[in-house]
Amino acid sequence: GSRAKKLCTEVLAAAEQDLAAKDVGGIFDDLDALRPWWPCLKDDVGAFALQIVGLFSKVHTYASQEFMQASAAGDSETAEAIREFAGKFDSLRTAFEGLPPLAEAERAGLVATLAFSEAKAAVEKNLRKLDKEIEKTLDDDSKTNLSLAMTVQALEA
Repeated sequence: GSRAKKLCTEVLAAAEQDLAAKDVGGIFDDLDALRPWWPCLKDDVGAFALQIVGLFSKVHTYASQEFMQASAAGDSETAEAIREFAGKFDSLRTAFEGLPPLAEAERAGLVATLAFSEAKAAVEKNLRKLDKEIEKTLDDDSKTNLSLAMTVQALEA
């Protein structure tokens, strides 16, 4: 009871510091250390749930952004490391039973978000290649040339 509450308060304070430092691995370790104590907090879940959900949400967003940047830069090593982290992150999230549901965009999990981001980046890259090929065959007036990438973006909206 009270020992678990004290530990949870301390761990969440450390996690918030790690968040400020953008230390995603540190946040993971903090939450992982809290996991075995989580069942002991049944009566106080509400007091900590929103803070924990917020941490998971921020890590999800940050990892997704880092993955997109690494993918766009062709940094496959970093992208792969983030992908591995995502699997551990998703299983850790499910270990915290009784938390409020995830936001719609996060419901499928970080692994699914990264897969979608990767697919979208690949499509955009290929559309840029196609645009360049199309430009070679069209006239010089850019106003009359329709961009394939712009067309797809309009369809996505």
